[in-house]
Amino acid sequence: MKRLSIRVALTGMLSVIAVAILALSFTSYSSLSKLNANTQEIGQYWMSRMVLARETKGNFNLMRLAYARLIMASTPSEIDNEVKSINETADLVRKSITEYEAGVRTETGRQLIAAVKPEFEAYKLLGEELIEIKKDGQTLVATSLFKSKMKAQSDKVNTIVDDLVAKVIENANKAVSDSAAVYQANLFATLGIAAAYNSV
Repeated sequence: MKRLSIRVALTGMLSVIAVAILALSFTSYSSLSKLNANTQEIGQYWMSRMVLARETKGNFNLMRLAYARLIMASTPSEIDNEVKSINETADLVRKSITEYEAGVRTETGRQLIAAVKPEFEAYKLLGEELIEIKKDGQTLVATSLFKSKMKAQSDKVNTIVDDLVAKVIENANKAVSDSAAVYQANLFATLGIAAAYNSV
């Protein structure tokens, strides 16, 4: 009878250990899956969003520099080179915007990237006016346009892109916070299971 009770006790303890291991394994697997998903989201999705947003801003500002160089150009050849540079960087800006738009997930991101498109095209339209003025030899008029209307329009474009970058950073930080929360939950769950096992 005594031997039987020992066997029952051992069986009970082994059952508790098995349940504890099973619970710990499930908790660890769930946490690792969530952490892996968050890591991929940060490393792949949000970083690619950041790159595209910064490419948009960088190429846009390179285009602005090309307009500034155009104003200072003194020969038809120099003017043609700067016009070519302007068109090439404009194409790069449009490419980055299109790629960002194709992969956008959030409504805020969709609204911001949709807002930047017409503002950029409005800037490009002013730029076309500047090119014609410069080709006509009116450098002072071109300079005035660049410093007034084009400057105000470029500020609009950069503000929207800056908001887009800030939103990407905010969402990436949220994914990091979610990972930290998963880690904390897993830690407490593990400690709880260990405490429950030790109390048996």
